[in-house]
Amino acid sequence: GVSTTIDHNQYIVGNHSFQANYQSGLRILNISDIANSNLAEVGFFDIYPSGDATNFNGAWSVYPFFASGNVVVSGIEQGLYILRPNLNPASGPPLVNILNPADGSPTPLTGTVAIQISASDDLDTAGSLTVEWNVDGGSWQATSYVAPNYQASWDSSAVVDGAHVINARALDSDLQEASDVSNVVTANGTPLFTIDSVAVNISSGNGNRNTGHATVSVSDEAGAPLSGVAIEGSFSGGWNGTRSGTSDGNGELAVNTPRVKDLAFVQFCVDLASKAGWDLDTGNSVICGDSDGGGGTAFGTLAGDVIDATTLAGIPNAAISTSTGQGGNTDSFGHYSIGNVPAGNLTVSVSASGYDSQNKPATIPENSTAVVDFALDQSTISGSGAVRGTVYSTNGGKLENGTVSVLGGSSSSTNKGGKYSIQNVAAGVQTVVASKPGYQSQQFEVDVIAGGSVTQDFTLAPQ
Repeated sequence: GVSTTIDHNQYIVGNHSFQANYQSGLRILNISDIANSNLAEVGFFDIYPSGDATNFNGAWSVYPFFASGNVVVSGIEQGLYILRPNLNPASGPPLVNILNPADGSPTPLTGTVAIQISASDDLDTAGSLTVEWNVDGGSWQATSYVAPNYQASWDSSAVVDGAHVINARALDSDLQEASDVSNVVTANGTPLFTIDSVAVNISSGNGNRNTGHATVSVSDEAGAPLSGVAIEGSFSGGWNGTRSGTSDGNGELAVNTPRVKDLAFVQFCVDLASKAGWDLDTGNSVICGDSDGGGGTAFGTLAGDVIDATTLAGIPNAAISTSTGQGGNTDSFGHYSIGNVPAGNLTVSVSASGYDSQNKPATIPENSTAVVDFALDQSTISGSGAVRGTVYSTNGGKLENGTVSVLGGSSSSTNKGGKYSIQNVAAGVQTVVASKPGYQSQQFEVDVIAGGSVTQDFTLAPQ
């Protein structure tokens, strides 16, 4: 608007008068109705708040002519102030609405999805808002304004098939925010990967202390090496133990045993293989390999539900383990499924915080699924304790490098004196198993006391 100088410290810009007050600071008056003797103060900033006496202590001059809307106020004693008056009427938050994909649409999304968001504000012009979106609470992504909406694109195949939430937010120039959500379902088909080979060999060492090696190779459906696959497996034969890791850029994971005296045969079997957003093609995978060049896929699946025996509600995060070394946890509904379990007879164990543990026998069919359900009683005992002891041989002496495991829990190796110690064992009756290659395993039930320690020794006979 037209500006007019009233005196050396008062200016008019449009419908507002900007005044430098010697006793305080900046005063802004609305003079749009000055013809009717109506003046209203719409802005004030005190640069000398310590007093209001009639003295020269406040503002000396004011300059309100910047295109940015900033106003400069020079103080007599205080220095220079750069202020930003907000003389516009109060603005409400913007309006935002996800137009596509529609909220709750029953049609699953596939491939690249067009995101369209409608957003407006009572003061900001069309296209000037900051509009962003994300999926399932991930990082915010920018949009482009293509009148009359804001647009983006989303590769729906980048997430696991199922339910997802698209979030949108809009921010106006006053940094007021509004948001909207759209619940969608994706169905691109989960990609598969296979375990192509499990190569096992033995390298000789000094003193006939040999080392077993296993290399697991994985690939995608096109046969290309696949990195980032989390693999866990078990050595057996001349040495028993588990190893885990992640496939590298060549789609391979290499693991090995420690040096073992007179190691002549070893086998390695993959117990678990997983990658986020992928499924293992069990039927076309090689699960085991041994140092004699053998391998096989005589495996099945173990599945079932773990529920509260009183309420019949599913128990989440219950730990499932088998006597052959496989394991997993229940989901939020109490359901579990464990693949690559060796076919044949075994024992299934389950434990959950606040519940008594259970063991059940099971027979795993080849290339099929055995269902084993559990109904757990709430435990009257809480907390955890320790199990420790010594593993002996019936031939005399103490056994080094043996393994003592709590079914459904953790394990420990014996030291040179045959001693072991397992910490953080859930209180209550637990089954403890001792084993060592070349010896018959032995198991006992022990009553673990919360905060205490129970001693259980084993005596293993040679096979």
